[in-house]
Amino acid sequence: MKSLNRLYLCIFICLLFSCSDSAITVSVNENIDLALVGPRLIDGTGNDPIPDSVLLIGRGRIQAVGSRQSIDVPEGTETINLSGKTIIPGLVDLHAHYGGPVTASEQALKNQLYYGVTTTRSIGSDTPDKVSLMLEAHAGRPDLPRAFPGRFGVFLSRRL
Repeated sequence: MKSLNRLYLCIFICLLFSCSDSAITVSVNENIDLALVGPRLIDGTGNDPIPDSVLLIGRGRIQAVGSRQSIDVPEGTETINLSGKTIIPGLVDLHAHYGGPVTASEQALKNQLYYGVTTTRSIGSDTPDKVSLMLEAHAGRPDLPRAFPGRFGVFLSRRL
């Protein structure tokens, strides 16, 4: 479960980078909880990738990002070695259909998050139970990507 939470944190970090138009820089202090060390970092801004990066995370947010030479990891910080890995911004799926029973839709959403999709939008034809699932995801359910439900399909009744 702990490694799954770390995966979600890494995906969340990628989503944050997709919203940034410049490198994140702030003063590093004792509020750092986690250091991700060694990955190639693609920040989504068009800048060159940082081949040997460090991301410092504290209070649930990225506090500092840069090359290993430019960022000092505070002593005693939990460190995860991600050498040989790549961190990218979260992916967005703006045209998704979630067919089958709601349990299959829930698994499809979990699969999307596992593969880096941090935001998704269902394009209509959703049944009430799937709309409820999407609203849970949109509200921040941590095991699902942020989801924006479509509306009930033209051929579906709200009484389903």
